[in-house]
Amino acid sequence: MSSESALLHDLASGDFRSTRHALERMAERTVSKADIRNVGATGVVKLAENGKFKVTGGDLDGDELSLICVYEYGTLIITVF
Repeated sequence: MSSESALLHDLASGDFRSTRHALERMAERTVSKADIRNVGATGVVKLAENGKFKVTGGDLDGDELSLICVYEYGTLIITVF
């Protein structure tokens, strides 16, 4: 399984960790873990030049939501916007 596929699987299944920064952004933007899981189920992954992944998909309300993540020994969400 590629890192991109594993990352989407982790997000969709809820098997991810979040930085404090990501949790703060989630609270500011009223983003729930269920919204994150939906991004994993509907999202598209792009690899950035810095080695991080940008995942863009829909939240539960159908609005676009983007995540910046790294994949190393599992998925870590760095920020949410």
